Amino acid sequence: LVNEDTPSIKKEAQKALMFANQYLHNASVVLKQFPSLQRTA
Repeated sequence: LVNEDTPSIKKEAQKALMFANQYLHNASVVLKQFPSLQRTA
């Protein structure tokens, strides 16, 4: 049963990583657009 669940767990982990990477990318883009935020953050 554990072996059957492993692929779906990997898929969920990949989704989470993609979401996190996208979030970090968006955050860095926002910080570049607003330099004043970098001083407070």
